[in-house]
Amino acid sequence: MKKKTAEVEMMTYAVRGLDGITGIIHSERWRSGVPLGGIGCGKIDLLTDGSFGNFTINHAQDKPTGWMKGVFAAVFAETNKEKACKMLRLAGDEEYCGVENIAYTEYEGLFPRVRLSYKDPALPVDIKLHAFSPLIPNNIDDSSLPGACFEFEITNRQSSETAVSLALTWENILGIGGSREEDWNCTEGNYQEAAASTGRLSGVLFATRQNYEDRRKCTLGSYFLGVEEEDGADISICTAWNTKADTPEFWNQFASTGMLSSGTSGLGGAAAAKVYINPGETKNVRFYLVWFTPYHITVRGLRPPKYEIEDAGRVEDVGHYYLNRFSNPIQIADYLAENKDRLFDGTLLWQQPVLESNLPQWLKTKLINCAFSLTVCGILTKDGRFVVMESPVTMNGACGTMDQRMAAHAFMTQLFPELDMREMEIFARCQDLAKPAADGRIPHFDGNIHDVIGDPNVDYGVTDWPDLSCSFIMQTLKLYRWTGDRSFLERMYPHVVKALEFLEAADSDGDFIPEGGSTYDYVEPFPGAFCFTASCYAGALNTAMEMARVIGDSKTEIYCRERLKNVKDSMMKNLWNGRYFMKQYLPASGEKNPNSFIAQLAGDWLSRLCGVGSIFPEETTESTVREIIARHVKPWKPVPPMEVTPDGRIDHSTCFILQHEPYAGCEAIYQGYTADGLDVIYRVYQVAWEVTKSPWDMKLAFDAPDGGEKWLSHYMTCPTTWHVLNALTGTTLDLPNEALYVDPRVSHDLPELHMPVYFSRFWVWFDYVPEKILRLKVTKVFQDNIKISRILDRECRELLKLNKPFIVTEGAELNLDNLAGGFLKPKTVGYEIKAECGDAAGEKTSSDGPVVSG
Repeated sequence: MKKKTAEVEMMTYAVRGLDGITGIIHSERWRSGVPLGGIGCGKIDLLTDGSFGNFTINHAQDKPTGWMKGVFAAVFAETNKEKACKMLRLAGDEEYCGVENIAYTEYEGLFPRVRLSYKDPALPVDIKLHAFSPLIPNNIDDSSLPGACFEFEITNRQSSETAVSLALTWENILGIGGSREEDWNCTEGNYQEAAASTGRLSGVLFATRQNYEDRRKCTLGSYFLGVEEEDGADISICTAWNTKADTPEFWNQFASTGMLSSGTSGLGGAAAAKVYINPGETKNVRFYLVWFTPYHITVRGLRPPKYEIEDAGRVEDVGHYYLNRFSNPIQIADYLAENKDRLFDGTLLWQQPVLESNLPQWLKTKLINCAFSLTVCGILTKDGRFVVMESPVTMNGACGTMDQRMAAHAFMTQLFPELDMREMEIFARCQDLAKPAADGRIPHFDGNIHDVIGDPNVDYGVTDWPDLSCSFIMQTLKLYRWTGDRSFLERMYPHVVKALEFLEAADSDGDFIPEGGSTYDYVEPFPGAFCFTASCYAGALNTAMEMARVIGDSKTEIYCRERLKNVKDSMMKNLWNGRYFMKQYLPASGEKNPNSFIAQLAGDWLSRLCGVGSIFPEETTESTVREIIARHVKPWKPVPPMEVTPDGRIDHSTCFILQHEPYAGCEAIYQGYTADGLDVIYRVYQVAWEVTKSPWDMKLAFDAPDGGEKWLSHYMTCPTTWHVLNALTGTTLDLPNEALYVDPRVSHDLPELHMPVYFSRFWVWFDYVPEKILRLKVTKVFQDNIKISRILDRECRELLKLNKPFIVTEGAELNLDNLAGGFLKPKTVGYEIKAECGDAAGEKTSSDGPVVSG
């Protein structure tokens, strides 16, 4: 029996890589790991083999550290005088000499938490790590803390008492940081000292004597690593060791006794707790790590626009939101320790419904982890300004990116609507600050982390892109309807009107479609009509018309209605080819680009999600969705190309894959092509988790169709996957009019829906069994006095007027079983269009239309 058990263990240790069924990564180090740290605080990655790396905690979002050799966990265990000591990360070429590494790891990343199991036949105990940083919906204070909790769970599987010591190390990297143009690498004057909290933490304080008044001050502050004192535990602290030595100087003593030596010199520090565990017993050892780097210094003009700015050289310390509550890292560590269970439960609150749903495992894994960009890209200043970096490392500190926000806003709107509204209002102010002239355009950026927060006059900050203003207009209506905040709409509406004026002025050729660049800046902008821009403009007019009606601005309402008709007529005349909207048309010459573009229905998608219905006639949308799937998705794997020629060839290999999820995937689901739409989203998962094996720093740009990485890492649009919850359930809201939209979509592989839906002010559990059950149970409420009186479908048709309003309270259930049989049956696209290899042209199809499932 023992021999068989050993064989099973050896087979287990041989497993490597991702298990797609469970989402667990076995014994493999990927480039990125789950980032730990609160919103706007920088982050550390807990990598998939148990090691640490990619720190940005010194405001080094553009210059991560890489792998951190001197930061690791270690275990000592002794049973009946038999000793074992392991470093709790896999062996690698750069490892210290004279240490033994753990044999096997099982890593489950569920941002912002990690479950990590360590296995080794030499150890007499089972060890698991539960690490997390709090991220609690509608709780900005507790979601913006610069720290992490590490709880090691140790189970004695021996028949005798076992002594076990867990150690965690840290390195003093104060003074190290910079940007793509600045490289700061000074640690002179750094020191460590033993420190204890007013609670139950003992550990090491990492500090520095460095002092700067320029931007290098961003790298200064202090860190604290503390271990929680438990009854019967022996605590030991090492305040200094040389992280660059061949072997950690405390290692031999730790491997012999489980206790740390006090240390001599160097930038390393460590804390350890030794516990004594009875047979079959489990004990926990908890560490708390806090990085307190309070100075976020911006210097105006550091990333200047091409025109002159008046306040060049102005210095501002924008600080961090946590400074409103805490003045040192030990206070934050105590707070984390005292509130650990509440903070963990609050983080689990939004994750557990996803995990309990009947969504496929790959989608659960993707949903939870793609939210990483909120903390990795988010910037939250002491005075509460909130902006989102477009692409740390790559985009030189640029913030905002309203074009990408059109797809990226899902997670924020659903779980952090106050932050969502804050950045939208910053963009509204930026509209009036834009130079050379404030002409109503919504700018590209709302600042730069190195230059200024809340001002668009930075490099590439003000552009002529119409999609920026369209994105702003549509998101304004959605936020108003989802929050019911009339004052927000009233503050934003004048900016909506000015954006409409800019969009009309941007139509220089009289075809009713504004010209200019767009989010798809991988090629030079075409001077005429672009189907993506046209779609976005139509969506903006559709949503602005509704806002004008609410405000009582009949002149603008009539204008939007008439202009929308003209835009649609222009699109049908100049871009529609009978099957899909061609990419581009130049009225002056009649020149056309006949290619199919994957985002040609982007504005239609967001118009539907805003609850104002589809822009185009049903037959037009139906045909276009089919052609997008047949031309872009089915023939090419894993990455659907953005642009395909009429005969089915890829016209350009660069692909902004993240925007495919809502603009093609969710739009297809809305149209009833659920399996095909989910396949679009699965391709993005496949690229991140299977091809590049690095989902927590995912890029925007890839090569189609092979999935080779190109540029723009840690991209802000990764959370766009969260739109799929609304697409599958067909849900959206109009709280001021007490209207709930419900129009679910299923497929052969997903024949029922049992899943969460997160609205800004309340959450529901959604159950749908076609022909039988349609019920929404309220699981969480963040605002009182919410009522639902009407049920509509996604095209705004009233399905039911309730006899009395449904009061949204926790535990209340809205039973709509009588509607369960009236929704669209699943369809699939049964053909593909792709040029035969070596042929100049030719279509191959297996069907003239959709396959409808009965």
